[in-house]
Amino acid sequence: MPPKGSRLRAQELVDRGIAAEGAGAAEDALRCYQSAIDADPQFAPGHMNLGIALQARGDLPSAVASYRRSIALDPGYAAAHYNLALARLIGGDFSQAEEDFRTALQFRADFPEAWVGLADALEALGRVADAKSSYARALELRPDYHEAHSNLIFTLDLLEQCTIPEQQAER
Repeated sequence: MPPKGSRLRAQELVDRGIAAEGAGAAEDALRCYQSAIDADPQFAPGHMNLGIALQARGDLPSAVASYRRSIALDPGYAAAHYNLALARLIGGDFSQAEEDFRTALQFRADFPEAWVGLADALEALGRVADAKSSYARALELRPDYHEAHSNLIFTLDLLEQCTIPEQQAER
């Protein structure tokens, strides 16, 4: 393990990177995250935030590698599993995204964003009823979660379209 000062320095650089991203300075954020990793190569949040910046830049393979490195350093890091799952979802690997979202939820069950991500993956896999349950769980955790509300409405519409009315089924 690196000296304690290195870990503190790495955290400071990650915090600066997050602030830079918030200010729209993506390249500055990327440099901060890389500097955090240089200060403490074993600092999982540095790798995860580097992955987020790389993903925002459109470099999905490098983002996935950063998320994997973060998870290798801290296997219970729910946010890293979540971000890896998002990258898989964007990349169209819905089965792997489902698995990664479920892993994130094993480590942090009160993670509404992961429940929405899981629902998105399930919906992409054609498991609309399961997606509905995941959106509902997200809304139990955070009732004002607008994205979950809108996605749930869309999913309910899909379920309605897939349901054959009883009158037609009897014909």
